[in-house]
Amino acid sequence: MTVQESALSVVKKVNGLDSATVEPGDEFDYAVTVRNTGSAAAYDVTVVDEIPAGVIVDTASVSHGGVLSGAGATGGGTITWTLASIDPSALVVLTYTATLAESPELDDATLTNTVTVEEYFSHPTGNGYDDGERRSYDGPSADADVTPGFPVPTIAKGSSTALALIGVPITFTLTIANNGTGASASTTVVDTLPLGWEYVPDSTVLDGDELADPDISTSPDGEQVLTWTSIGSVAAGDAVSLTYAARPSSGHAWTSDNTGADVAHTNVAHVQMTDAAGFPQNAVREYRDDSDASVYIHEADLEIAKEHTGAIVAGSSVTWTVTVTNNGPDTSAGPFMVTDWLPADAEFTAISGPGWEVVGMDDDNVLGLRFTGSLGVDESTSVQITAAFAADVEKGTDATNAACVYGTTFDPDPANDCAQDEAEVDTLADVALVKELADEAFTAGEPIVWTIEVSNNGPSISHAPFTVKDQLSPKVDWDTVIASGDGWECGEADGLGIVTCVWEGDPLGVGESLPILTLQATVLTSATGTIVNTATVTPPTAEPATPGPSTTTTTPTLAAVNTLPNLPLTKSVIPNN
Repeated sequence: MTVQESALSVVKKVNGLDSATVEPGDEFDYAVTVRNTGSAAAYDVTVVDEIPAGVIVDTASVSHGGVLSGAGATGGGTITWTLASIDPSALVVLTYTATLAESPELDDATLTNTVTVEEYFSHPTGNGYDDGERRSYDGPSADADVTPGFPVPTIAKGSSTALALIGVPITFTLTIANNGTGASASTTVVDTLPLGWEYVPDSTVLDGDELADPDISTSPDGEQVLTWTSIGSVAAGDAVSLTYAARPSSGHAWTSDNTGADVAHTNVAHVQMTDAAGFPQNAVREYRDDSDASVYIHEADLEIAKEHTGAIVAGSSVTWTVTVTNNGPDTSAGPFMVTDWLPADAEFTAISGPGWEVVGMDDDNVLGLRFTGSLGVDESTSVQITAAFAADVEKGTDATNAACVYGTTFDPDPANDCAQDEAEVDTLADVALVKELADEAFTAGEPIVWTIEVSNNGPSISHAPFTVKDQLSPKVDWDTVIASGDGWECGEADGLGIVTCVWEGDPLGVGESLPILTLQATVLTSATGTIVNTATVTPPTAEPATPGPSTTTTTPTLAAVNTLPNLPLTKSVIPNN
């Protein structure tokens, strides 16, 4: 004989699964399937579902007459179903809908509710049934898990460089991730810049697309506070990238106290998310994370020095040496700019110096130079600047040359960023005198003629008056001397036999000569041998310390009586001291 018995099983699903992640505000559906796998019907079946706190059941949705009891404002309670019978191989699906309690009442823990078939019987009770033979059974249990889906934000901040330059933007990148199980309904990022920094307008980009500028406010300490509220939702497991530019403000009071390699400029960013129901937190945590990034504003005291060597002479070139030195305490990053105010009468020729280049020259004789390298502490770099002065520049003309250096690294001591080399233009003119005999032979008692030419070998023009003195030979008759030339004023020979001629015309240019001066005298009838006389020229413009080869201090000029002399006369040039 085979005993016919009932056997019930139970399975519980949420949204058709053993477990589900549910975001605040979303409905989710439970289904409890009770199946009779036995050979006899089950009667008076009692099914009890323990609802965890945090799960709020919609009582109207409970099927099969289930009754919710003991529920509070944040959910919980018990649903009890009483089923008359379940036939062999039959099943009953008990359903209901629920929502999560509000986020501040929940934590991140999984909510498990367990359903139990508490009791069922082998046959009904009442008339026609022997209650003494009525068997009762304990049923099985099943559970389903619901995990609240909350966002878990993280933020990471980085910068395009660790070294900032005043007035130069750098890019900050904020990577905002949601490592939670629920999307954010909204995402807000707040970034507080270091004191003295400013946001660069129209620089925000979100995942490659332009984003509106943040709201900018000022903290009690004076920092700019940037707030982005238009980032939107970030799905669970997703991330977005926000970039923007900021710079140390040129208008801020930068000093050695707030710059340098040991002074960090740290800006702190935080992200705040809300969950699907709009709450910024649950019972155990706020949906927030913080990150920071530090950059440094180095300081380097640049110093400039400028000098030239030798005299600045009209008609020649001069070279100035400009030296830029980094006095520290940090490396000074290039490029450096040097502005050089050349003298008005100087004509720029060239520069030389490794790493230096000309970037421009304006109509006011202002030269722009750039050095492309960097300078470590106590390192220097030099550039030579060459310019020419025209030959007609006047003596005493101001030749002061000033220069200033401009670096990109903050300079705590701008007082030594400019220097000048004070000088005046000098003039030097190598005035030459050449004296020649007019004829090849002379006879005692007959005239003798000399020609004198005064020229300027430079480098400067030479101003009048020019004075030529000719020391006559005692072998000529001094009273017969005649000296003449176009523009020359000449007197008679004095008691020492010296004839003086003066030119008071225009200045004598470089490579030019004065009109020929002619000197005539009569050879004494008693003269024999050779005739020697000496001519000297005295210009008012100073001559070079070492006259050029065209200036001979002493050149003898000889004339043999009753011979064919054709010999040069003595010439001497005496500078006007």
